[in-house]
Amino acid sequence: MNLGKIGIIGLGYLSSFLYKKLNKKFQLEIFSSFKTKKLNNVKEIYKDSREFNPYLSSLDTLIICSSFFLGGNVSRKIFKKYESYVENIIKFTSPENLIYISSSSVYGFTSKNSAFKENSILNGTSDYALEKINCEKMLLRLHKQNFFANCLILRPSNIYGINTNFAPKRGLLNKLKKNIDDSFKFKIWGNMENLNDFIHISDFSSALNNILLEGFSKINIYNVGSGNAIKLGEIYDFHQKHFSTENLEIFFDNSKVENNFLDISKLENHINFSPNIHWTSYPSK
Repeated sequence: MNLGKIGIIGLGYLSSFLYKKLNKKFQLEIFSSFKTKKLNNVKEIYKDSREFNPYLSSLDTLIICSSFFLGGNVSRKIFKKYESYVENIIKFTSPENLIYISSSSVYGFTSKNSAFKENSILNGTSDYALEKINCEKMLLRLHKQNFFANCLILRPSNIYGINTNFAPKRGLLNKLKKNIDDSFKFKIWGNMENLNDFIHISDFSSALNNILLEGFSKINIYNVGSGNAIKLGEIYDFHQKHFSTENLEIFFDNSKVENNFLDISKLENHINFSPNIHWTSYPSK
């Protein structure tokens, strides 16, 4: 598979980490609609206020890591603008290969003790989940319209890790890490029996790296997680045992069972994937 020139769209914690990790092996560029001092060599998406950077059209592979979600209530009209923005970038670039970083949130939650597979119904209802679902649908439509030949959609579980300091308030383990380092105050609420899935950012990067080396064709969708379901109560007990919980507020709510964890057997079979970092490493990694 010829990946050629690869462009990453987005400047969040994940895209920045992937750029640093994959840049040594692949011909990689990173693009953003704004500049930052956190990374060098960031190319601007826009040539001016109306036109895309012509360099985009020279890319062979496009990785979409960006997300509009900022938290809180965002109108559907704003989300539609973001989806149009992504669609226009893809149409302008018209790459051979398209990679989209989606999320396990597209599945929503289940009360059953069963992992989500790639063919599970997409029942996510949060703004973030709906954004990802709509972008996935848009990619399938553009593929049928021949704007790219090969499409890879990755649905990671909750990503954590030391390099997620670009978004320290995103995700439970990242919040607990922030709590240890900076006495960050936040609330934990929910059913302590709820099951979740966490993957270290390095393991996610390794999975993507191995898929790129192995290659993909047409439409490919993979769950990327740890392969283990962790109870919310187990995480809290571990944190309470080893660290202060002075700045944590716990609200127990056993009225809802909201499980979200992934079946990663499809990915394991494709690239012999096996995560190396256990979730209990979050204080140091």
